[in-house]
Amino acid sequence: MLWVLLIVYILNFLDRQIVNILAEPIARDLKLSDSDIGLMTGLAFALFYTFLGLPIARYADRPSTNRVGLISVSLAIWSGMTVLCGMAQNFVQLLLARIGVGVGENYTSYLGTLGAGSGLRVGQNGASTSIGVNLSLPIFQGGRPAAQIRQAQALRSQAIENATAAERQVIAQTRSAYAMWRSAQEVIKSSETAVSANRLSLEGVRAENSVGNRTILDILNAEQELLNSQVTLVTARRDAYVAGFALLAAMGRAEARDLGLDGGPLYNPADNYDAVRNRISDFATGPAPAPIAPTTAKVPAQSATVTRPLDPELDTAVDRSAPLTTGEHTPNR
Repeated sequence: MLWVLLIVYILNFLDRQIVNILAEPIARDLKLSDSDIGLMTGLAFALFYTFLGLPIARYADRPSTNRVGLISVSLAIWSGMTVLCGMAQNFVQLLLARIGVGVGENYTSYLGTLGAGSGLRVGQNGASTSIGVNLSLPIFQGGRPAAQIRQAQALRSQAIENATAAERQVIAQTRSAYAMWRSAQEVIKSSETAVSANRLSLEGVRAENSVGNRTILDILNAEQELLNSQVTLVTARRDAYVAGFALLAAMGRAEARDLGLDGGPLYNPADNYDAVRNRISDFATGPAPAPIAPTTAKVPAQSATVTRPLDPELDTAVDRSAPLTTGEHTPNR
């Protein structure tokens, strides 16, 4: 049975020290302060570990006590509380679980001495007990604390500069996108003027052609000029749309909720956090997945037919019904 007690004591020591070993990642995950860590691993654990051990040890010294059963119960208590420490979601839950670990480990610590590993020096001899406090202060650490402070200050300075660089980049992108949007708006104005002028020029060329001063080639050239101006207008409107969207994206206003996209509920990572917050265990499953996006199996295929009316500025069909005015059909011939 000695090897069984050895394994129990090894588990006792590991469960007692595991929080001290993992204090830094635990504080980072649960956002605990140094005071919370000190209270959890020091005062709260030591008080319950020491004072609740006295009545348990007195009960264990009775001849009628089943010490095997008592050790088994203590092992089950501190093991279960250690598991609850891993499931804790906040400081209060973790503190209560550590108190439970301290209560469960009391009996095994009194097999030979009192207060082992708790920071308190407790001596026991027969019916008398003495309690003392051990305080240790480092004398020389090779400049490690000062180096860690300087490192933290340098990292903080780096983070500040990174934030400033990100701010400058966002401002530069926003100003560039705004300048491109304004430029596209001016191009639209000039293109609309060019379309109107070329339309008027085409009408004039056709009128001159009707009296024999212009040829079909002149009409075709005028129509080409009108078509080129219309293409420029369409391109300018497209550039203005892209520049406007780029401006919204640079300002952080191009998210799905900002654009009012109809795609079902948006994903929010905070929902999963709120669903399991302050839970001791998280073995429950979420709702069954269901399709959100609509199916397109019954949607007919698109055709080349354009059903939307064209812009009046672009809807200028070529007049192909006019009679030829060259050769023998020339009016002045």
